[in-house]
Amino acid sequence: MVSEELWIGEAVARQERRATFVRALLVTTVAVGAISLLFSFEERELLLTAQQGEESDATSAETVDGRVRVAGIAQLSMLVVTAIVWLMWVHRAYANLRLVGTRVTQHTPGWAVGYWLIPIVNLFRPYQVMRELWLRSADANAVSSVAGARTPPILTWWWVYWLLSGVVGRVLRRMSNAAETVEAMLRVMNVAIVADLLAIASAILAFYVLSRIADAQSAFITRSAAVCPWAPGRKERGVS
Repeated sequence: MVSEELWIGEAVARQERRATFVRALLVTTVAVGAISLLFSFEERELLLTAQQGEESDATSAETVDGRVRVAGIAQLSMLVVTAIVWLMWVHRAYANLRLVGTRVTQHTPGWAVGYWLIPIVNLFRPYQVMRELWLRSADANAVSSVAGARTPPILTWWWVYWLLSGVVGRVLRRMSNAAETVEAMLRVMNVAIVADLLAIASAILAFYVLSRIADAQSAFITRSAAVCPWAPGRKERGVS
């Protein structure tokens, strides 16, 4: 429980701590993706050898296949952990918009997170939330509406890569379950390489987007009063 008023410095500090954690996870995600990409190329070479009718060392083949599987599990684990911490950061950063400037936001902090979890809606609404978060953070929420503001191209590219990564990942899982021949497995590895590249690009762009928003909110301390209400007309029941 906290009091009705919240120090802006404390709110920004919490956002910065979460942003730092997400940055570390994104860097790890890129590293794991790069390793997975390397293993995918290795298995692809083995499959090409088998397709040409040449024999390959069984032990080496099993080793490479095992590496690919472990890398896949590591990628999935990083995705889950990073997604959870990312949403925690989004909640805190979006809530901070209500502490500065006009204190106006189009959504609540809860829905800023909830939209990511609703099928179909999560294809477009989180992008709109992140656009608002970027634009309002950039000017300390100085205007009541950002509808007509220019959208940063990097934000759009990040969202495109994020969606493509998800689509290709789904295709990859279906292809993997159905692959029984060398040719089919080779196609799977080609798609796996594309999936790895998209995941790496998405993580790098996410790192940039988060950093720009986090850096902009760090300036809230100098732009805002020392103490700000959490939500005008409502009592604060807790801070996450």
